[in-house]
Amino acid sequence: MQVGTGKSILNGIAIGKLKLYKKKNTVISAADVTDTAAEEARFEDARAKAIDQYNKDRKELDKRITEEANSIISSRHESERDKKSIVIFNKDWHKGIIGIVASRLTELYYKPAVVLTLVNGLATGSSRSVQGFDIYSAVDSTRDLLENFGGHTYAVGLSLKEENIPEFTRRFEQYVADNILP
Repeated sequence: MQVGTGKSILNGIAIGKLKLYKKKNTVISAADVTDTAAEEARFEDARAKAIDQYNKDRKELDKRITEEANSIISSRHESERDKKSIVIFNKDWHKGIIGIVASRLTELYYKPAVVLTLVNGLATGSSRSVQGFDIYSAVDSTRDLLENFGGHTYAVGLSLKEENIPEFTRRFEQYVADNILP
């Protein structure tokens, strides 16, 4: 039996059920109330376990994608590593994690970072900035290459055609190099 009103159990009686049963002149047994409480407890326990597993999976995915991104950055030619920004793309990364990865890269390298993945045929990404640098203006400077973007001074979401990534990367880096404080 489930509590239809969502009310909590008070003094061993489901208040919402009690009102419903009184209207129908039906008697509630103590077993009904106990069964309802046990079902609610099992449901809450299952929901808590599912949320906990989801968080563990998300953290593992975050860790894996961050390690992959670091590996890509580390394997770049020295001239690439000297750039003032990071733009990185992997079509297989999970869209729900790339904002976290962009934040981690920004913290680790202290550079504005754009992390892109492929979603519905578009390179979709998230960017994060360092203190004192307006990443929104940097992304806005490439507006003609973008399908969509929005955000604020320190974080921007964006989407563009995959073939525009090289030009976006070049122009984004140029804007950052010209405008970021040393």
